[in-house]
Amino acid sequence: MINKNSLLLKKIFIIYILFIFSFIVAFQLFGYSKDYFNYVELLSNNTLKIEPTWAFIRYVLHNHIIFIFLLVTFISLYLKYQFFDLINNGIELLLLYLATYYLLHEYTQIRVALAIGIYLKGIKYITQRKFCKYLFFYLLAGITHYSLIILFPLYFFYSFRLKIIVIIPYIIFLLSFLFSDKIKEKDFISEILIFLKLELINGYYLAKRTQASKVFYLLAKKQLLCLIILLVCYYLFIVKKIKITASVKISISCVSYSLILFYICSFTPFEVMATRFSEILIYFSIILMTQLKSFIREKSLYSLLILLVVIFFSYSNIIVTGVF
Repeated sequence: MINKNSLLLKKIFIIYILFIFSFIVAFQLFGYSKDYFNYVELLSNNTLKIEPTWAFIRYVLHNHIIFIFLLVTFISLYLKYQFFDLINNGIELLLLYLATYYLLHEYTQIRVALAIGIYLKGIKYITQRKFCKYLFFYLLAGITHYSLIILFPLYFFYSFRLKIIVIIPYIIFLLSFLFSDKIKEKDFISEILIFLKLELINGYYLAKRTQASKVFYLLAKKQLLCLIILLVCYYLFIVKKIKITASVKISISCVSYSLILFYICSFTPFEVMATRFSEILIYFSIILMTQLKSFIREKSLYSLLILLVVIFFSYSNIIVTGVF
């Protein structure tokens, strides 16, 4: 009886939280997002082209903009919570998500937010190796936001050996650093190299940054942080040979795949898409950090580290979205 009451209270709490944050999006209580009026136009004008899922939503709920935002945000957050709950940290991961990527996705980029939620619904079929079921949710996510088409290979990428999954992003990063001309100017990198007395590398870096791209930053802090997290995974699961679970491996695969997409863009004319592609899966870096907690001895210090990372991600997305 106590367990049933606890589960009921938990469900009520989750629904309440999801409704509150959906209400905030529907009425834009933090101020109008950068994309809000574009969405109003897209969802009001039947002549404008949009992904099939959104065309259907527009047809059924035409001109009910507030209700569309309320309903879609609730569904998006609920799908994400369902996925988080499969990892056994549902409420914790939901709260961390709300603190970091809610503003960027649900509040600003609602189309991709819903698509990601749908895609997460199918991720469990990657670990279960059920291709047809994965394909269904992948295609549904793809017709909700076309950018998610890029995620199809993740099903096969997960089947690689863990060592390969972890190492590939480092190889592509190194190649990007050596041969790409898209290192944006950031003085702190040079200062670190000088501090470490790496004058030759610093000289190379200074020469490269004169050819900087205005829209792409090869040494972006989020991606460098993800590389560090993968390094920790390499030590725990490959060097120390700690047994890995399917949920941890899929998180590592998603972080690795996110980095691969980001650094590959340094060799293409589509560098502006680097961050957009990478951001689709980059929240898995926070998921992975929470999963690694059970393998870390100094849990209090590690929890503080997670908090600092969450603050950094939150601040970064506040700056990007321009809210508040």
